[in-house]
Amino acid sequence: MPEPSRALIRELAPIADRQHGVFTRAQVGALGASSRLVDRRLESGDWVRVDHGVYRFATTPTTWHQQVMAACLAGPAVASHRTSATLDGIPGFGAGVEVTALRHRRRKAPGVIWHESYHLEPIDVVERSGIPTTTPARTFADLAIVLDDAGLVHVCDEYVRRRLTTVGEIHAVLERLGSRRPGSARARRTLELRMAGGAAPESPLESELDALLRRFGLPRPERQHAVFDGDRFVARLDFAYVELRIDIEADGTAWHGSDTAQLADARRDEALGRLGWLVLRFTTWDIRYRPEWVATEIHAARRRRLHPLRSVG
Repeated sequence: MPEPSRALIRELAPIADRQHGVFTRAQVGALGASSRLVDRRLESGDWVRVDHGVYRFATTPTTWHQQVMAACLAGPAVASHRTSATLDGIPGFGAGVEVTALRHRRRKAPGVIWHESYHLEPIDVVERSGIPTTTPARTFADLAIVLDDAGLVHVCDEYVRRRLTTVGEIHAVLERLGSRRPGSARARRTLELRMAGGAAPESPLESELDALLRRFGLPRPERQHAVFDGDRFVARLDFAYVELRIDIEADGTAWHGSDTAQLADARRDEALGRLGWLVLRFTTWDIRYRPEWVATEIHAARRRRLHPLRSVG
């Protein structure tokens, strides 16, 4: 076949469309074209090599999703680690390309971080935007190998908050992978940390405040504590020292910046005050740029509640 026929292009185009603009040598062969035809198209510049055995039409623009898909097809492999988290919508990981292949099937390619695993089962793989990727629970287990403790807590909070996975599902993956796997101990510590305080923080700012409390050695409060006046629901508290009736709130601008939200917060705080609760509110600025002051205010409130007469004297 001296030139690719229009029929071949018509058959190849939808395959490329489903795969973010790329196709493989094997897929071209399955349509009846020879390997020599592929080489000629590459030499002529009509087709462009994207990864090992993976190509695009020269007129097809490059994208991040295309690079990820090409690496997966070249392996074969699945998107994993930070790339999987990005595909899941978890913020903070940029646009790198990171994939995992079965043991001894790893390749090398510029701009791609390759991992290999003895234990990559079909149960560990889902599709995101048509790209095979590790499940959220498996991604968390993998990230425990490459992230520090703070980064892993961030990932855990985001996944649970977005209801993409649960602590139970993550535990099941860790049990299946085994305790000797790298990162296993860190992953388990993170889950224990999150389970100890009740529900996961419900916003990124709450996660930052939670980390601040740990960093300054403050006692661990209960998260998302519900307050009732008899049978009437009053409020759900971001963080609560229940025995001292101290409510700690992380006030992000998105939820608390409007006049209506501030009025609602004032009515809520008044209702809590009638029940004996002390409400402490901290803004994004407070939490990010003067954490020492935040920690001092919380410590002082605890001291006043623990020793009221001494504080008055």
